[in-house]
Amino acid sequence: MKKKAILVVALLAIGMASALLVSYLSNKSTATVEVTSPILNEIEGDDSFNIVGGEVVSFNATTTNMANIPITGTLTNQFANTLGMNCSDFSALSVENFINNTSTGVTDVLVSGCSIVDNNTVSIVVGTQPKTWAGNEIEKNVFNVTFQLNAIGTYTFTSQVMI
Repeated sequence: MKKKAILVVALLAIGMASALLVSYLSNKSTATVEVTSPILNEIEGDDSFNIVGGEVVSFNATTTNMANIPITGTLTNQFANTLGMNCSDFSALSVENFINNTSTGVTDVLVSGCSIVDNNTVSIVVGTQPKTWAGNEIEKNVFNVTFQLNAIGTYTFTSQVMI
């Protein structure tokens, strides 16, 4: 019986000691932070066109730095056709570059910036790579593309920034 009494007293002592410790702990507070990509890359306007060889199609590829700090990355623009393609599928290909709605000029990328990636894909380089976008900078590239008369199939344009 004496052993049981000592055990009960010991348990009460441990319970009181732990209760004293608990009173020194505060409640837990938390904060949640949702992080998104600092770069928004999009095709403005229509993203599907039906044309015949020899006609011009124009579209805007816009890259926006949504952060207020400079971001450096590589902008990749590519055309692909599952039937196969190369740079000679175009009779003309130019890009007018705008930074925050101010034109920086027009580049004939068919001459200076078209290269073959594989049998179905070509890469179009616009400007110097890698590139640094200033904080909150908006870069718009207006592509003016003329396909050869014998260019047929579905051509897909993709634009992506790797940071």
